[in-house]
Amino acid sequence: MNSNMNFYDVFQDVLKLFPEVSRYSIIFETFESEPGFSVGKVRRHGDSFVVKLATNLVEDDVHASFIIAHELTHILLNPSGVPTEDERWEPDFVEALDRSIEDMTCDWIAMKRLEQHYEGDKKRLKRLYEVYLGAVSVEGYVALAEDMKNKALNVLKERALDRVKELLEKYFMNIPIEALETMSPLVILGLSKYITSCNEDRK
Repeated sequence: MNSNMNFYDVFQDVLKLFPEVSRYSIIFETFESEPGFSVGKVRRHGDSFVVKLATNLVEDDVHASFIIAHELTHILLNPSGVPTEDERWEPDFVEALDRSIEDMTCDWIAMKRLEQHYEGDKKRLKRLYEVYLGAVSVEGYVALAEDMKNKALNVLKERALDRVKELLEKYFMNIPIEALETMSPLVILGLSKYITSCNEDRK
């Protein structure tokens, strides 16, 4: 980490890449965290959002920018889903899959916004892609989404096998249910949300 880095300036530069969130009050804070824990997080505080960065885990300005952009994307995509500081989240299998896909999407949007920002700067673009590869590695959100997909699929097979088969016949050319294991987490999320909504209608 560059100890001379002005993290507030980095935050302000990245914030300009997200004009859609300018209507919100967004506060920036730094903290220290243990290795292996999250480098960034975003929390709701009253009518404001607080973006937090673990500066002791940040490697350089590109890494910091990517983490900040990821957290700002949560505000962009799902402001009502940003938790408060003391909120306990106990998701069901659909919510956990949904959140993992949101995190994966935030990584991608963060990369795309910074790609435009670093256009023409080959050194920073290469570093951005290194950071993104780290984010989508075996310990990243893509792997987590795949894991949550498999868990959600197992639940669907146990609780709603007949309904899943009906949907496969209607929307997926009647493919065998085993084929779902190779499909995108987005497909399993769609099936999960639809079946859950049908169950809610019966209540």
